Amino acid sequence: MKKLRILLKIHNHVSIFGFGRILVFLFALIFSSLALSQTINIEWYYDEGTTFIIDEIYQRVSIGTIYIYSNVKFKFYVIPKVLDVQSVTVTGVRIKNQFISMNPSSPTIVTNKWVYGTMVIYFSYIEPPEDFKVEFTFVFLPL
Repeated sequence: MKKLRILLKIHNHVSIFGFGRILVFLFALIFSSLALSQTINIEWYYDEGTTFIIDEIYQRVSIGTIYIYSNVKFKFYVIPKVLDVQSVTVTGVRIKNQFISMNPSSPTIVTNKWVYGTMVIYFSYIEPPEDFKVEFTFVFLPL
């Protein structure tokens, strides 16, 4: 939750009308900051110690079940980063039947406040890679 700090200087010559406008302005700022606060909850069920096997025909792997839900509508995108190897790229991330954007300029819009299902990662490579790790950064934005 964002903290809102308001610094006011009130001079001795403030009229009642001016002070009333300041109070209304403060109330509007505080109310808008409370009304716009957003909570994102993520539950991801997978075993961190497990080695996941890539389906070599479709070049994809399922990585457990993920639940992403919020108190308000939101949009988000994911930034995957392949570690340890140069010859592998992530071409897609899907949760249930919905592909998640990997482009910051066009994030995935979630109007029903939740996304859940099996998370599937799609790869591109020429030779089947040895062991490697993938790091995911999820970026959430207000709608």
